[in-house]
This record gives sequence, C-alpha cells and structure tokens, in this order.
Amino acid sequence: MAEDNRQRVRRIRRAAQDIVKKGKDGHVKGISKDDAFRVGNHIDEVTEECINSINDIIERKSSNVMSN
Repeated sequence: MAEDNRQRVRRIRRAAQDIVKKGKDGHVKGISKDDAFRVGNHIDEVTEECINSINDIIERKSSNVMSN
C-alpha cells in the first residue's frame, strides 16, 4: 500500500511538472519563466514532504506491530 501511494504521489508530481515545463518553455500564457521555475521547486518540496510522511507512517506502524 505504501509503495502504491508513493507511486501515486510521483505520478501527480510528473503531471504537474509537465505543465510547469510548458511554462518554462513559454508555452503557457500569463506565466513567467521565473514563476514556473519557483512553482516547479515548490512541487518538488511538497512531493518530498508527502513521501517522507508516507515513510514516517510506515515506520511508526512497523514499530507498533513489532512491539506487540
């Protein structure tokens, strides 16, 4: 289940980064290249937070199961 959720997060990230790439290339009207770059970095940060949250949950659950 954890790996499925990690893959979902990565797929969402990839889709969002595809849109950001269009912005960086100048193909999205009204979005500057700088804004697209900042958003791309933010997407990566949020993705990392989500993956870390999943890993923390798995670690806590494993500890709980092993202690019982």
